[in-house]
Amino acid sequence: MDGDFTFAPILQGKYEIVASHSFWKFSKNTTSVHLVKGNVHIGVGELVVAGYDVSGLVTSEEEPFEGVSFVLFHTDMVHSQLTSNYVGCDNKSLNGFKTNEKPICHVTSDEKGIFRFLSLPPGRYKVVPHYEGPHSINFDVKPQEMEFTVDHDSLMIDTKFEVKGFSVRGRVAMHPDGPGLEGASILLDGYLKSYTQADGVFLLENMQPGTFTLQIQANVYNAEQLWMFYNLMQDHTLAVKEDKSKGAKRSKERLTTLLC
Repeated sequence: MDGDFTFAPILQGKYEIVASHSFWKFSKNTTSVHLVKGNVHIGVGELVVAGYDVSGLVTSEEEPFEGVSFVLFHTDMVHSQLTSNYVGCDNKSLNGFKTNEKPICHVTSDEKGIFRFLSLPPGRYKVVPHYEGPHSINFDVKPQEMEFTVDHDSLMIDTKFEVKGFSVRGRVAMHPDGPGLEGASILLDGYLKSYTQADGVFLLENMQPGTFTLQIQANVYNAEQLWMFYNLMQDHTLAVKEDKSKGAKRSKERLTTLLC
């Protein structure tokens, strides 16, 4: 595949040559030749492919999954210095997606679970999936990133992306506007799943739809159990039980989980 093509036999005259492809985009797709006698060679740069299509698939429980964003990055430092017009690829900031790197652009999977970058110049790239559902719930998509190389041809990413579950972020505090409670244990159906950080925030990852028993255990507080639906996002107030052996305060303070 060296890009050579031949027209023969051709009568003398002036001709316009137009290149096209069902997927590939051209930076220059037309050129003219004047045939008088003998062969004519079309020089390098007269017909140029700007980039090649790259596609992949995302599913959940073996079913196509629509609406997952795929964020594109350069991994080739040479190409990362170049600016290209990435056709059909949104270069605006993606809501809820955080990174310390500089993304190129992003696309979204369709109803068949297919995502496609229409025109990528040859080079080395990586793609990072991101899916944010209702109430700003971030879903976990595996693998978390995938590197690939674009040569002078279309590319189908062999590895299938899979939506595995979602992440729920919450906060434990004495009251909605109070300081966070650090070091509290977060139990889900009786199993330890996370700890609160200095600001009281905790993260539950790889959650699946369903109903769960959420329990918070802290040094001096013993919170009652709370039944929580995976998509229930309003604040929940948990009563604090008095525990004299650990010096718990004899007040009517409330321990609040703020699910954001």
